[in-house]
Amino acid sequence: TIPQTGVFFLDFDTGNYLDIKGDRVFPAASTIKLPSLIAVFQDLDAGKVRLDDTLVMRDDLITNGSGEMQDDPVGSRYSARETVTKMITISDNTATNMIIDRLGGIKKLNERFRSWGLKDTKIRNWLADLSGTNTTSSKDMVQLLALLVNNKLMSASSKAQVLDILRHTTMKTLLPAGLGPGADIANKTGDIGFLI
Repeated sequence: TIPQTGVFFLDFDTGNYLDIKGDRVFPAASTIKLPSLIAVFQDLDAGKVRLDDTLVMRDDLITNGSGEMQDDPVGSRYSARETVTKMITISDNTATNMIIDRLGGIKKLNERFRSWGLKDTKIRNWLADLSGTNTTSSKDMVQLLALLVNNKLMSASSKAQVLDILRHTTMKTLLPAGLGPGADIANKTGDIGFLI
């Protein structure tokens, strides 16, 4: 069988786009971490979060899958900056749960995603969501990035920090692998075995 795909490309300079089933809904896997990252920096701008806030790892937030924080003892303390950075750069699932918790939980984040106009992006379960119940679409992810790049979601300094974190992802075998030497990419991929 042919695997299902969904593609949405947008050229920010020209507005030209390519849409091949871009609204097809897929399990989000670790791409759900991208809107969570953006929510952190929106809250930073609003004064609701500080990057030097201390987050304490609770037992109910620890999960398996990608990352290293799951190996630390319950009660370990991290700065919000360290936690959000690990959520993206090494795709840490426990860090993600800690961020979702700090931002008010799943329901609050889903309300925020809807307020940005995302139709298909929804968290249904805490990570690791290995059965793929959390969802998104290519079109939603591009819409979110367009809002970010066009300064609709946060201050210029927060946007710069978001892009810097996304430039330091350690997974180099997916999107970055297709680029030539010296190319710059800010990205977040996801993989749950049956879907990339």
